[in-house]
Amino acid sequence: MAARKTTRKKSAARKGAASKATGSKRKARTPARKKSTRKTAAKKKATRRTSASLGNRTRKAIDENLRDLEKQVPKQFRSVVRELRTKIRDLEKQFDRARAEGEKRWHELEQQFRKDSERLLAKVGLGKPSSRKAPRRKR
Repeated sequence: MAARKTTRKKSAARKGAASKATGSKRKARTPARKKSTRKTAAKKKATRRTSASLGNRTRKAIDENLRDLEKQVPKQFRSVVRELRTKIRDLEKQFDRARAEGEKRWHELEQQFRKDSERLLAKVGLGKPSSRKAPRRKR
């Protein structure tokens, strides 16, 4: 590990010496634009995809390990491990249904809140008129 650190230091020193020799100066960096904290629809979809694939990989790994365990344990315990596998599978399905239902409920409440707040702001005169003519449809 120490060898790597010294190599990095040497290469950094060489780069510094090279830039001094050529007389080039670095430009002043402009401050980065502040990024929006709100996720775009594409990013949300990508996040869902990666988290779903992560969940699938985890499930697969658990199932494989339990299958291997089933082969390794004595015969009288194999049925117990097999039963455990099926119960875990059922529990995963139940968990997925509950998560999907929760997400659906959250999405509906979020839409309702936006609609109500837009309507109230329009009544008060602070909100801009709605630019959307029809609600967006989920693909």
